Amino acid sequence: MRLVKDLLKLVILMSVLYVPPAIVFFDYVRKNAIESELEELKGSLESVFTLVESLQYAGFSADICNQLKSEARAERIAFFSYRSKEASCSIPDDLTPESFPTEPGPELYTSKSNGTELTYSKRNFSDSVISIGFQKPKEHSLGYYVINSKNVLTDIFIELLLVMWFIIATFVIVVYFNLQRTKQILTGSSRKQSFLHKAASIFATDDIQTLKQVSSEIKTQLDKLESGEMYIETNLQYSVLAEIKNEVLSGNKVTFPISFEGTVVRVDINGYSQIMQTMTLEKTREINVSFKSIAAELAYRYKGLFENSAGDEVVYCFRGENRIRRGMAFIRDLSIEFSEAMESKGLKLFVKGSVYDSPMLMDLGMNRLEFDGLSLLYTNRMFGSLEIKDQNVMILPSELYLLGNEFGLTSNETHISAKGMKLSVHYITSFHDHTDPELLKSDKHIEALLNRVHTETESSFEEILNLGTSLRLKKSSDRIKFAWISAVKFIISKNDLRQTMPQYLPTLISLGPVLLPNQWDDECSNIVKQATELSQERVSENAIDALLKLDLYNVAAGISVRKGSKRLVANGLLAEALARPTNANVKRLRMLASSSSIEEKASGLFASAQLVDIYRKKKIKEGIVLSEYKELIKILKSELSKTKSSPRVLSKIREALDSL
Repeated sequence: MRLVKDLLKLVILMSVLYVPPAIVFFDYVRKNAIESELEELKGSLESVFTLVESLQYAGFSADICNQLKSEARAERIAFFSYRSKEASCSIPDDLTPESFPTEPGPELYTSKSNGTELTYSKRNFSDSVISIGFQKPKEHSLGYYVINSKNVLTDIFIELLLVMWFIIATFVIVVYFNLQRTKQILTGSSRKQSFLHKAASIFATDDIQTLKQVSSEIKTQLDKLESGEMYIETNLQYSVLAEIKNEVLSGNKVTFPISFEGTVVRVDINGYSQIMQTMTLEKTREINVSFKSIAAELAYRYKGLFENSAGDEVVYCFRGENRIRRGMAFIRDLSIEFSEAMESKGLKLFVKGSVYDSPMLMDLGMNRLEFDGLSLLYTNRMFGSLEIKDQNVMILPSELYLLGNEFGLTSNETHISAKGMKLSVHYITSFHDHTDPELLKSDKHIEALLNRVHTETESSFEEILNLGTSLRLKKSSDRIKFAWISAVKFIISKNDLRQTMPQYLPTLISLGPVLLPNQWDDECSNIVKQATELSQERVSENAIDALLKLDLYNVAAGISVRKGSKRLVANGLLAEALARPTNANVKRLRMLASSSSIEEKASGLFASAQLVDIYRKKKIKEGIVLSEYKELIKILKSELSKTKSSPRVLSKIREALDSL
């Protein structure tokens, strides 16, 4: 590599030191040779004119043509044109004195004839006109000019100067490279070290960049995989740490280990190892992701907390009231939904799950928070006692046997034993209605409940109300979407039902964003707008609320609020300010929040707090920079300090200002 660099330096130095003087020298030689040749031709031309003039005055006009032709044959001239009273001739034959339009005189002129550049002179002698010329000297090689140069002494002097310059230039090059070599010898070790360090830093940088790219790609892939297996809200570690944070903020001292009561539920795909032997890795991974995705959604609905995952196995912990039943409902729904999903793909797959309740601990491990407890140990042991592979099963400790019957699960009469534990195996064959709505949160349960709207009974309405207060979803299926749309359309078509139970339709519309967090589309928006055309204020109020929760600001702003309640007007102004963040729209909301009317002010303050909260959380920059928005914040801060508004309004204002 260094040799290449040295050769490159040598070429550059030679180009700088040798080429310019060589160009100057050869240009001088060329120009000097051409000028010498031109002067020689001019001399020949003048001698011919002198001869013609002598013959003309001597009275030998007839001999002039012969003399000119003789000069042309001798190539001392290239062409001529002669005219007098006694004679007329030319070479070429078509030339005439008019072919040379210039005035007679001693000057040389240039013109082109048939593409050839000609140099000539024109003279008058008594009654004759003569023009004689020659072709411009041809360009020759530099060697020709050097060899045929007439200025020998001058050329020798110039050549000596050039040689001296070349010697000096060569000396400069030799000295330069010797200095470079000397410098390398004197500072070789440090230069080498510096180079190695630089090279190492370059390679290290490349490694870091590569690692960053790989890490980023791995994280992206992990995010994609884990997004179907767990939610942050359903993470056991996250949940306990959130409780610790609240304790610390309240001024309470927290020490590890942290103890709590928990029901552990361990689930996996029954016979998964045999499945892997008969399918490709990609196919088994697809099955596994589907299983964990369904598990994550159901755990979210039943407030289960993700603890761990390995292979096809997932472990969740349930805490708080009714935790054992919620854990069992989770296994029941997961088993049926997964089996049905696989059956739709032509596969017969089943789930097994174990349940155990005990005190648990969270402590600081070597590199992460770790959980411990009998429930984690026993749910694992319970799996080892099962040999049933062709059914959905739930394994319970014997003390929970009656709970299995409560869920309508069939069980074998013989209890099995696992390392001293008495267990009962229950078969899960179908969804079973439970009297507690907290235990009915699968897609199939929700669909069945929405379909009961068509019965037009008050009990179904009460069930819908209870559903709205306890349900949370992150993903839903088409079956829920179609059932919700069908229920809303049914009530829109039943005027009598709306009169007797006016809260039915507003409640269903409010449930829309809850039931369809990932399924909402234009069809859903259109059915909501259709419902608002019934001129029922509560429907329009809830419709705007629902659309704003889904970030459908333009759709919400399109709902008419001109003749409505204070809340409806405030919601309409809020939708306008979100759809089109301008000072004018925010000002209208601010004026409502400053109203002298108690009802208008309360509605305006609540909507204003919503606006501030949404602008900040959604990072709506066009709104945050508005001067009216800043004035709105001042009003909210002032109202919070007065504490005269209702607890609901103050809570919303506090939430909005906390987001600033």
